[in-house]
Amino acid sequence: MNCIICDSEEVTSQEGQLASFISHRIGVPASEGLTIQCHQCGFRYSNVRFTDAQAQAIYGDYRTDRYFQEREQFEQGFIANCGHHFKPRNGTDKVEAFVRLHKEPVTVLDIGGGNGENTPFRDRATIVDIGDTIEGHYDLVVMSHLLEHVGSPRHFVDMARKHLNKDGLIYTETPIEPPHNVWHEHCQVFSEQSLRILLDPMIDYREDSIHEICGIRMTLSTSTKK
Repeated sequence: MNCIICDSEEVTSQEGQLASFISHRIGVPASEGLTIQCHQCGFRYSNVRFTDAQAQAIYGDYRTDRYFQEREQFEQGFIANCGHHFKPRNGTDKVEAFVRLHKEPVTVLDIGGGNGENTPFRDRATIVDIGDTIEGHYDLVVMSHLLEHVGSPRHFVDMARKHLNKDGLIYTETPIEPPHNVWHEHCQVFSEQSLRILLDPMIDYREDSIHEICGIRMTLSTSTKK
């Protein structure tokens, strides 16, 4: 078994489990959720990689009343303790300032941007859901709090590069999370090193606290390798 980010063989399996809500939605026993740790790049992830159908089962009604009510049944206190995490973050001004250090994008694609409430440069952005057909090329492709949710993060990075204009930029946000072994909708935790490997070559990297919840990693990468 090799790391899915850096391909290192220096990985170990640890006890872990799927959160009961996730187990219920995707039909996989909670006990099947092991934790994989890469000792080369620091990437930490669940062995359960969400298929497209499983992702749809988890996110088809994401952030709706039905979603919150059903999750509350499995995780008592979820709404009171975590509901505020799902509110608009109002950090787009910081994101736009970060991007403008490198270019003023005319065209923007936001993959997984939902209703657009957290989309930077919203007045010029095309917003698509995971699985939608993407057409055209863009100066900026945004993947904000997407990569920690998907079964194949490299696929999404490659797809983003495919739809970039020459000298275009990819902007990502991923949370800085402590190590854990219970896997909710985040099926992986990125270290700085693993994120750099995934997005190589890196132009810029920052850590910020836009959400006032936990730290985040803000990155900008180019469309092609040097």
